[in-house]
Amino acid sequence: MTAASSNPTANARISSERRSQIDVVRPTGVPGVEFFHYRLSSCLAPQLPDAYAITVVDSGSGCVRYRGRNYDVAGSSVLLSKPDELFAWTSIDTPIEARALYIDASLFELQLASVRDARAVEFRRFCVADDEAADRIGAVVSEIAGDSRPIRLSEALSRLLARLGDRWVTECGKAGENAGPVCPGFIRRARQHLVDNARSKVTLADLEKVTGRGRFEIIRGFKHAVGTTPHEFLVHTRVKNARRLLRDGHRPVDVAGWVGFFDQSHLNRHFKRLLGVTPAQYRKA
Repeated sequence: MTAASSNPTANARISSERRSQIDVVRPTGVPGVEFFHYRLSSCLAPQLPDAYAITVVDSGSGCVRYRGRNYDVAGSSVLLSKPDELFAWTSIDTPIEARALYIDASLFELQLASVRDARAVEFRRFCVADDEAADRIGAVVSEIAGDSRPIRLSEALSRLLARLGDRWVTECGKAGENAGPVCPGFIRRARQHLVDNARSKVTLADLEKVTGRGRFEIIRGFKHAVGTTPHEFLVHTRVKNARRLLRDGHRPVDVAGWVGFFDQSHLNRHFKRLLGVTPAQYRKA
């Protein structure tokens, strides 16, 4: 393992046995923004971010699955995904280096408010070739790494989102080739039940009562529409809730029980598996 860096802009770092490395930074003065720097030699667990994810792949090649489709990605690819939607690296052919910005939905939509009805937006495509967007992502990252004044970071972020708004954002229902699988009503009810009861022990029998469907139909439908199983979605939801509390400065030992994990070690195991950093490292970022 690589110890946490003393640099305040890169103080959550972890190296896996396969030499993958992840840095996470939350800039001061601009709430709602996180920066992850990925150096991957092996696949991460599937991701379910609670924010808009804007990723530029700087080098390497591999395959990412999003909304039921596989995408070959390589250096200069820009990946665009919405909050609460699962995507996963399914293979890494050559080591990946990528920079990802996670932008809170309210901040993202506020920036787009002058362009369109930002309360209902959609990306036209998931994987795009856009050198201008990649350069603007780089400009945002440079401001974060330089620990610049919040106004400069906000300006760089506005320029990036203006580019995305002009080129890659459309209204919901007009995603075209980027549209995901149809989500049946009973799967939506099951998903919402898991979100609403993430702190509790939720069983397949509970989901059967909520949906009126059998457990095997629920599992198959959930896997097709959401991209993972009900249990794994529940774990993702708990980790997502834990991230919010950790960002507010709460201790991992307290957060674990609040979000539905048995204890801190249970939280640590799943948090590190899904994000690549421990709750303590994430809290300090």
